Amino acid sequence: YPAQAQSLLSTTTFNGHLDRADYALGITVSTAGPIYTTGSTDNTSNQNQIWTAKFSSDLVFQSSHVITSNPGASTSGRGIVAANGKVYVVGMIAADALIVRYSPELVFESSYTLAGNLGADDFANEIIVDPQGTLFVVGRMVESVGVGNGWIAKFDPNLVLLASSTFNSGGSDDSLWGIARKSDGDLLTAGVIEPGGEKKIWIGRY
Repeated sequence: YPAQAQSLLSTTTFNGHLDRADYALGITVSTAGPIYTTGSTDNTSNQNQIWTAKFSSDLVFQSSHVITSNPGASTSGRGIVAANGKVYVVGMIAADALIVRYSPELVFESSYTLAGNLGADDFANEIIVDPQGTLFVVGRMVESVGVGNGWIAKFDPNLVLLASSTFNSGGSDDSLWGIARKSDGDLLTAGVIEPGGEKKIWIGRY
C-alpha cells in the first residue's frame, strides 16, 4: 500500500477511434486478479458504444468488447462486477436499462434490457452480487410522462428477472446510483430525489 492515500503508483489511458468523448464509469477487480472497467467510446460521429475492457493487475490492456447502439442514442456502461465466474455490466442502450453477462475473457454471453412505459431514458447505474450469486441492480425507470422513478431489481446469475420495484418521492426525477449489502442481507441504496423541484440526497434500506 502507498504510504499516503494520495500516492499515485501507476496510470493508463485508452482513446477511442475518433479522439472524441471517451469515459470509464465503473471498475472492479476479480478474485483471479484481472481488472475490468466499463464506460463508453465514440466510434463514429454521434454514435456511442458501451466499452468494457480487461486489464492485468498492473494495468496492462488485455482485451475489450463493445456494444453499438443507434446513432444519437444514449448508450454507456455504468457499473461492473466480477462474480459467479462471470463479468456483469449494467448501463443503458437506446434509452433502455441494460445488463450484460460476459465470460472472464469478455466473450459476450447474454443480455437483458428493461424499459419503462414511455420509451424515455431508463438506465441501470450499479450492480452487486450477494454470496448466493444473486444480482441486485439500481437505476431509474420512467413510467409516466416527465417522471423518473428510483428503480431496484433482482436477477439470478443467468439474468432472469426475479423481482423489480420502483418508487417516487412525488418529484419529477428520482434515481438510484449506489447499492450495498449489509451483513444481515438487507440492501442499502443511495441516490437523488426531487420533491417539489429540489434535488435531495436519498438513502433507503430494503
